[in-house]
Amino acid sequence: MELNVKTYNPNLLVKSIGKALKTKTKTEYVEEEILLHKKFGEGRILGFNFSDGVGLLLFDCNFKQKCTIIFDKSLLSPLLFNFISTGGITHISNHENNHYSLNPLQSTISANQIGSSETFIFQPKEKVVFSCIMIDRQNFKQKIDAGIDKMPEKVKSVFLDSFTKKTFFYQTNYSIASSIHLQSVLNNSHVDLATSVYLEGITLELLSNQIKLFNNSVATTSAKRTVLNNEDIEKILEAKEILLKNLQESPTIESLSKKVGVNQTKLKIGFKNIFDTPIKTWLRNKKMENAQLLLLKGQKSIKDISETVGYQNQSHFAKQFKSRYGVLPKDYLKQIKKARTFDI
Repeated sequence: MELNVKTYNPNLLVKSIGKALKTKTKTEYVEEEILLHKKFGEGRILGFNFSDGVGLLLFDCNFKQKCTIIFDKSLLSPLLFNFISTGGITHISNHENNHYSLNPLQSTISANQIGSSETFIFQPKEKVVFSCIMIDRQNFKQKIDAGIDKMPEKVKSVFLDSFTKKTFFYQTNYSIASSIHLQSVLNNSHVDLATSVYLEGITLELLSNQIKLFNNSVATTSAKRTVLNNEDIEKILEAKEILLKNLQESPTIESLSKKVGVNQTKLKIGFKNIFDTPIKTWLRNKKMENAQLLLLKGQKSIKDISETVGYQNQSHFAKQFKSRYGVLPKDYLKQIKKARTFDI
């Protein structure tokens, strides 16, 4: 199944796909939606047009046969922020014959040079959740004019290339936080105007996260920009589970890397990319969250709670708790007791 489209506008694109599949689309505020007919597969395709040239295209479906979407090469390519949550797709930029696969927890930022076609390929009988933020740079320029001069030169040049004179490509892993945002788009339960406001907010936050990653990558070494493969991601997720199960006696990064079979550098960089925070910070936050829950239950003393989350020094534990929640454990305990005491 080959679909040739002549627009990057998410709403019009969904309408175009609906017309090709002889399927009616549903229009509501900034959203256009197709529910796939069983003849073609199952699931849905969504398009959202927000303000200042920002749009969102979302595929949450399973095609019965291979589906190839080809964009007309006469179009001005937007800046694309691509995310895969489930399954995988192939993306082809014909300008430099850039042909790559996008897998779960991977994302790319790409722009095609004018005069070059662009293709997305969905494999048959594979559940895919693919999200694409589309930035019309001519319209988006108004939004970033005030801060554009503060951006790194490489970042600025990408956003200012309104007439798509150059090709651009950057690949990385996105964070679990971004993954949760993407899931929120799928599970959105808001209605009417609230839907568009809510989804635009999430889309802009996703965009901000990816720009931040790109900004940081400009100053990092090529080793730190290494993209994790699926096996690496599985090992890092395993490392997270090990840390959660051993809050009282947490393994060192060295021993953790040996347990999961990935070198320390990749473990540290990969963990930060996936969970948006370094291992030590993430672990400390989890310990404090656990301590907070234990204080709420009120079944252990502060000393016992301190030891349960791996702090033998109660004073150090209190300092870390205050840093996280703005109050000492003993004062937090008083607040809980006060909240539980009331007049009938």
